[in-house]
Parts: sequence; C-alpha cells; structure tokens
Amino acid sequence: MKIKYIYDVIIATVLYFAVSLIFTPSATIASRIFVGLCMAIGLTISMNLYVKKLRIILYKNTYQDQVVINQGLTNRYRGIIADGGVGYLLHDRFVFHPHKLNFSKKDKTILLSEIEQV
Repeated sequence: MKIKYIYDVIIATVLYFAVSLIFTPSATIASRIFVGLCMAIGLTISMNLYVKKLRIILYKNTYQDQVVINQGLTNRYRGIIADGGVGYLLHDRFVFHPHKLNFSKKDKTILLSEIEQV
C-alpha cells in the first residue's frame, strides 16, 4: 500500500473514532478502532478506484494528441477470434486499441476514406 493511502486510512480511522465517541459511548475502544480501520481501508480503496476511473473518463478525450470524436468499448473480429478493446473515432480514422488480455496487442487503424460500407 502506498504511503499516501496509509495516511488516508489513518485520517479516516481517527475521524471515525472521534465520531463514534459521540454517537456510541458504550462501545469499547478496541471495537471502535477495529471498525474504524475496516471502514477506512474500504473507503480508501473504493475512493481511489473511483478517482482512477474518473481520471480515465475526464482525460481520455485525446488519442495521440488528436481530438476524439467518439470512443467506446468494442470488439474486433478476426475469423473466430474476437478481441475486446476500446475504439476511438478520430476525424480521419478509426483506431481499435485492444485490452491487455488479448493475444494481439497492436492497435488497428482504419482510415475513414477506406470504409466502403457499414
């Protein structure tokens, strides 16, 4: 766990401990610390995952310094093999960027002028 996340866990645990003193005066100190740690670790992990996904959404509107018109999850079929990935529609081409789990790792670029039929 990174140092930043450890600080987040410590701060959340202390805050939970302080709030639990007010609202549950009959709870033991050990139970407050245990519940605070569990909640803090869970919240820290979930919030960091959320922030990571939010960064992807906010900053993924360019592909190789070109403005992306539209993007989304897509599949590329090659015979019986289907590769999952992300498709980027640029002003002059369509780019398929495969996920890391696929056998083919290279981007596939199709110029829009080459597309005859959809």
